[in-house]
Amino acid sequence: MKKIAIFVEGETECEFVSKFIKEVIGQKNISIDSYKGSGGKKYPRTYVLLAKSSITDEKYYALIYVSGTDNQVNHDIKRKLPTLKAQGFDKIVGLRDLRGEQNGSEMSLADLPKLELASKVIEKYCFPLATHIVIAVMEIETWFLA
Repeated sequence: MKKIAIFVEGETECEFVSKFIKEVIGQKNISIDSYKGSGGKKYPRTYVLLAKSSITDEKYYALIYVSGTDNQVNHDIKRKLPTLKAQGFDKIVGLRDLRGEQNGSEMSLADLPKLELASKVIEKYCFPLATHIVIAVMEIETWFLA
């Protein structure tokens, strides 16, 4: 069985990714579980089960983590890496928007190179586990237009 872990910012992205994967791979060929993260600053980071698949004879398994904010996607990847390696995952994908704050100010298109560099650092950190972080310049609603 091939295993992929996907880290997204919010529940809209989780729903989009889940439906997209089912359409591409085929609903009967994949099992998808999703978890939502919370905490991480004042309180320890915890993950709560959002949805569990009941398919048992799948060729593929996707584990989707909803990070809650764009800034948490890279952190969650780094945090979950040891577990994903131990569980035999083949690939990690991070999906995030060019949004949020950096150093107390709103990010803009001018911040994209810095964000891409930070994503490359995480991708190298995860090696040898194949990792790719996708940065959508606009919200998920505009991904279809990109």
